[in-house]
Amino acid sequence: MNRAYLDKLFTVVLAGVLAGLALAAAALPAALVFGLGVKNLMPYTVLPEALKTPQPAQRSNLYANDGRTLITSFYVEDRVDVPVGEVAPVMRDAIVAAEDVRFYEHHGVDVRGVARAFTANRREGTRQGASTLTMQYVRNALAGDPRLTEEQRAAATEITVGRKIREMRYALTLERQIGKDEILGRYLNIAYFGAGAYGIAAASKRYFSTTPDRLTLAQAALLAGLVRSPADDPINGDADAARQRRAYVLDRMVETGRASAADAEAAKATELALKPNTTPNDCAAVPADHNDWGFFCDWFTQWWNAQPAFGENVDERQRTLRRGGWKIVSSLDPDVQAKASEQVREIYPETIARAAPTAVVQPGTGRCWPWR
Repeated sequence: MNRAYLDKLFTVVLAGVLAGLALAAAALPAALVFGLGVKNLMPYTVLPEALKTPQPAQRSNLYANDGRTLITSFYVEDRVDVPVGEVAPVMRDAIVAAEDVRFYEHHGVDVRGVARAFTANRREGTRQGASTLTMQYVRNALAGDPRLTEEQRAAATEITVGRKIREMRYALTLERQIGKDEILGRYLNIAYFGAGAYGIAAASKRYFSTTPDRLTLAQAALLAGLVRSPADDPINGDADAARQRRAYVLDRMVETGRASAADAEAAKATELALKPNTTPNDCAAVPADHNDWGFFCDWFTQWWNAQPAFGENVDERQRTLRRGGWKIVSSLDPDVQAKASEQVREIYPETIARAAPTAVVQPGTGRCWPWR
């Protein structure tokens, strides 16, 4: 039997199972009905490469020769992965409360949520998805995998029962192979938080100029609320909507015992206290107080584009740069660059020349750099 036939078969079977669960729920104790577990009703499957070896796009950073001074970054998505252990517990609790309160109880598919959504959708004509954190991660990982074609990525997000079935099968299989904390970490690193921030590290920096391990309860609740509605980000969107989502997350944390009522009320009363921070992208974004570094950055990109090791052509090499998460330590010496610029400007004032070249030779080796 081919895959398409199996998907159709599983769809029919699942629909029948859910219908039976919906009817049984009216007559039997919930613990008995939901104790069946979806893991006993659906077969496992072979995971695609996007889930076995995920490759989410991450930004690459270009540094000066000290390995600390950032010249600029290159990215299609502002993301840098962090281990789940480096995410504040309050952030982990907030995302679970907001998106999947039974995350640590189910096996990838929450049969209670699926049955509830199935019943509501048939009765009310709504579109409740009932996706667990694991299922959401599966969808995001497939949609963002650079190894897939555009058609395959579109299929990963299409609104069909077949897609939902595939997500369930992948989620069940994934949870058999890796632990809950690993899945939660992957989810936090791949989720979009609005305002151009992909993943919890970029979001912490974008909204609060901090790191994931230092997030407060109020900050964590705000970020957790943005996952469901990233267009409501308080930087570019609707601050009031963001506050409402924050309050919702805090209420859910109280209901699930992940925060005290007093702490939640105090967090609700807290101002958003945003400290927006942006990540430079490409050579045009070199800091204004170091605009002379832009020439060096341009030279670097020309060098990168000429390296066959990074791809068969310039387009592939640029994708490697902008998605690969590289830390690139260059030969630029900020002190030498500053001294060279200072001396050149003594001869060629800025009022006369906008770009003044010079050559720097390293004593003993004769190595030269073009400084501009």
